[in-house]
Amino acid sequence: SNSMSYKRYLFSMLILSVFTVPLMAADDVVSGEFSDWVPAGWKLIQTATGDLNKDNQPDAVIVIQQDNPANIKKNDGLGEPELDLNPRRLIVLLNIDAGYRQVLTTERFLPKQNSEHSPCLTDPVSEGGGVGINRGLLAVNLTYWLSCGSYSVSNYQFKFRYDNERFRLIGLDISSFSRSSGEQYETSVNYLTGKRKLTRGLNMFEESKPEITWQTLNPEQRHFYLDDMISSCYDDNGPQQWCE
Repeated sequence: SNSMSYKRYLFSMLILSVFTVPLMAADDVVSGEFSDWVPAGWKLIQTATGDLNKDNQPDAVIVIQQDNPANIKKNDGLGEPELDLNPRRLIVLLNIDAGYRQVLTTERFLPKQNSEHSPCLTDPVSEGGGVGINRGLLAVNLTYWLSCGSYSVSNYQFKFRYDNERFRLIGLDISSFSRSSGEQYETSVNYLTGKRKLTRGLNMFEESKPEITWQTLNPEQRHFYLDDMISSCYDDNGPQQWCE
């Protein structure tokens, strides 16, 4: 019925609002604090601060995006009228006596604002909340949902720990649901213990009896690092190991 459809719509929007954490605009950042890491032709789109290496000093993670008009593509079909395909760079800065020291920079991990292959996809970074520092861990939250063509919504929460000058993936939580049927499943991986928890049979619109199963990861499935990862399961080289 129309009433039920409307209720489902409101419920799905509520869930999205729970997943979503507003990005910090560049105007909210102390002027010039991170300017050394924003080259000409790029813009600062997000920052987060917190202690990443247990020295009680506020470290920082920043996200910058290229601002090149040549990477803005017109879209005549469904979705946004213009697609921003500018690359994004994630940079981690440790606080030392003389200022910040860059310990990580990658353009491979964060998805672009729009997708040429999926023009109805909303910005996964702004929808999910993007980067943060929580309890000494670097967190990256991404949410994938389409304004047309699919009812599916997927939220990815990556947790990385500073480990010998690199950021090791130690936790991953995935929650996916259908805005139409309410069907939901969850995956939670602890890469330190090597355990994966799968929860199936959930439904957001009605009572359900979830089924929980556990899996043990193989040794080669437990060591992944942010500097050589991408956040999507597939690229030109095939499936990513962290997805398996």
